Amino acid sequence: YEETAKEMQGKVEEHKKLLSQYEAKSYLYGKQAQRFKEHCQTLINAYEKAAEANLSMAAMHRQM
Repeated sequence: YEETAKEMQGKVEEHKKLLSQYEAKSYLYGKQAQRFKEHCQTLINAYEKAAEANLSMAAMHRQM
């Protein structure tokens, strides 16, 4: 579970970089820039929740 949480956190960082690129250079993406930013933020939130859930499961697994 901890390994999966690390993978999820890696994806969070990857999407945060993409999000900052979309925000900094939104003129390159035209009308789709806002949609790309929203998509990245949604994925960031989902991966953060998944990482938290996996860390929680790892903690419970250790207590067994």
